This record gives sequence, C-alpha cells and structure tokens, in this order.
Amino acid sequence: MGMLMLALPALAQPRPLGLMEAINMAVASNVETRVATERIRESEARIQQALASLYPTFRFVTSQANRTTNLASLGLAGNAAFPIPFLVGPFYTFDSRVQVLYTFIDAQSRWKVKSREIGEKIAEVEAAQARQSVTTMTALAYLALANAQHAQTTAHADQALAEKLLKLAKDRLEQGVVAGIDVTRAESTLKERELTVARRDEEVRRNRLELNRLVGLALDTETVLTDDLFPISDKLPNLAESMAIGATHRLDVQLAQQQKNQLQADLSAAQAALSPTVGLGADYGFAGNTPGQNVFATHNVALTLNIPLWDGGEADGREAELESRIKQADMKLFDLNIQIEQDIREALLRLELAAHQVHTARVSRELAEKELRMASDRFANGLTDSLEVSTAQAALTRALDAEVQALGQYNLGLVYLGAGIGSPEKIFEAYQGVKP
Repeated sequence: MGMLMLALPALAQPRPLGLMEAINMAVASNVETRVATERIRESEARIQQALASLYPTFRFVTSQANRTTNLASLGLAGNAAFPIPFLVGPFYTFDSRVQVLYTFIDAQSRWKVKSREIGEKIAEVEAAQARQSVTTMTALAYLALANAQHAQTTAHADQALAEKLLKLAKDRLEQGVVAGIDVTRAESTLKERELTVARRDEEVRRNRLELNRLVGLALDTETVLTDDLFPISDKLPNLAESMAIGATHRLDVQLAQQQKNQLQADLSAAQAALSPTVGLGADYGFAGNTPGQNVFATHNVALTLNIPLWDGGEADGREAELESRIKQADMKLFDLNIQIEQDIREALLRLELAAHQVHTARVSRELAEKELRMASDRFANGLTDSLEVSTAQAALTRALDAEVQALGQYNLGLVYLGAGIGSPEKIFEAYQGVKP
C-alpha cells in the first residue's frame, strides 16, 4: 500500500533590508516613478517637434503627367481671325526637383520651443516628486513594521512575565500560601497576554506584506529589518532652518514655478501670433515632356514676408486666457509658501509632543517595573494577593505600549518633517546605524 506524500511549502529565507535599500528598491520598481521617467522622454520628443519649425525642410518631388487642357476655360477662346482650339492635348509634362523651405524669422515658433523646453523641466520635477512620494511611503511602511516589531517584542515579554507569575501562583498555592482565586486570576491574565501577542504577530505580518509590496519583493519574503526606529535627537533643524531648506527643496513649489514659467512662455507665443515672419523658398530641378524629351534645368528662389493683419480676435482671446492663468499660478505659489510653513510647524510640533511622550512613558515604565518587582516580592512572601500583582503588571503593560507608540509617533514626525522640508533623505541618512 503506497503512502500519500504531502508537499509542504518551502520556508521563506530571511531577507535583510535596510531603510535606504528599501527606498532605492521601491523607487526602481514603482510604476509611478517609471512612468514619470518616460514622461521626460516624451517631453524631449516634443522639443524635437517644436524645433523642426526653426530648421529648413528639404523634399524631393517628381511627377510625370498626361494632360488635356480646355483653353476656353482660361479665357483663350479665339475668334475667326485667330482660331484657337478649345482642347489642347493630350500632352506629357515631366518635373523633378528638390525644394527647400526655411522660415528664419518666426517669433511665435521660438517661444513655442521655449515652452516645450520648460515642459521638459516640469517633467523632470514631476519625476523627482514621484520618487520623493515613493520615498515617503516606503519610509512610513518600513518604520510601521519596525514599530510593530517593537510592540510584538513587548507583547511576548509581557506574556513571558505572565507565565512566570502563573508559575509563581501555582507554587504558592501548593505551599498553601495563596488561594485558588490567585491562580485563576493569573491564568486569566496569561490568556489576555496571549491574545495580545496574537494581535501583535498579525500586525507584524500585515506590515511586512505592505513593505514587501512597496519594495517589489515577493509577498512571502521574510523581511528582516537592519535599521531600527530612529532615536530622539536634539540635532534636528529648527523652524528657521527647516523653512530655509523647504524654500529650496520643496518640489511642489518648484513645479508650480516651472508651470508659471511655461504659461509666461505661452503668453509670449500668443503675443507673437501677429508678428511678421520672413521665409525663404527655393527649388532646383528638371522640367520637360518626359525624362528624355525637352528636359531643361529650372529653378525658383523666393523671399517671402508674411504680415498677419487680423485673426478675428483669436490672439487677443488667447492672451487674456493666459494672463488669467498666470494670476492663478501666482495665487497657488503664494498659498504653497504658507502651506510649507504649516507643514513644517505641524511636523515640529508632532516631534516635540512625541519626544515629551517618550520621556514620560520611559519614566512611567521604570516606575511600573519597580512597582511590579515590589508586588511580586510581596506576593511571593505571602504578604499580598495576586490582585496587586495583576494591577502592577497591567500598569507595566500600559507603560510599555505607551513608550512604543510614542517612539512610533516620533518616527512618523521625522518622516513628515522630511516631507515638509522637501528632503526626506537628509533626515534618514543622518540616522543610519543609530539605535534608539
């Protein structure tokens, strides 16, 4: 009788991952950053199209035709003295030549080229903005996983403590020092801690899935973080320094300014719509009846001046539209500068509050640990019941959770500060290898 063999899935190999490595991987694999890079190539092609109007064009044209012409339709009807036939033909005409067209004075086309060049700068800023957005999202996911792992470690330590206290209660019960209710209370506390551990384990798995997706790893990868949560630091830039950095690094401001520059170039192009243009047209080739009959070299050279007189008001309407859009861009720039200050102030306030919460939580944790030690000693010596121990353990659990959450909030504040100043990499790189 054969045995039924079940194929078990292979265990995922641990994958060490640092913060900056995660960011670089996410930037390289993210769809938005790749699309933004393609938009730069698209804008380069648009510049090439616009430049074509400033360069001479060449073309070769050749034709062989069989014609019949009605001379009467041309006003050559003739009379009795000078009879002219109505129809002439059929006859052959042959023409083969190279033509050159070049408009060398065209202000509108030159401004259109300028607008397309600014469009390329806009695409570059948008690409940088996409990379920065991915950087921020990845940092948030990375730190969320680190925070979840801290909470997981705390929960497991709390469970181990509950197991130790349950064993102590059982030992004291056997010795007749405590009542059965103390063991029951310790068992209930342990079950609560086991439930907390299960929740923390699930949070770690969920945050790991999110990080793996962002950086482009297989979702079942056992990602091992090599960077921890950022510690509290007093070396962060103050409001004035942050505002100065934000004024030069915020990409949304750079984007808004380039968009305004493009509108100004479009306005100049619209104003040049009624400007004169000067061009040159020339051709050289051979004309005859057929390629081998009556063929002679011929040429034409012409200098043309085109002066638009009135276009029905289209140019004036276009100018008014662009002037309005430029004013709108100025309004947005003004509002963005206020938004920068608000973002930075909120991030600094968040950091200040979180740092205070971390210090307070650490003091509370130290006091709770001391209280739990004292309660455990009293319980071990039969001087109190397990209620005091359970109360002290619950206080320590709350203090540990508060410390982890406060440190997590501080790290979120660092990410938001990096986004506020427009340079998150400066914040992250300063903490590489530093442990809290």
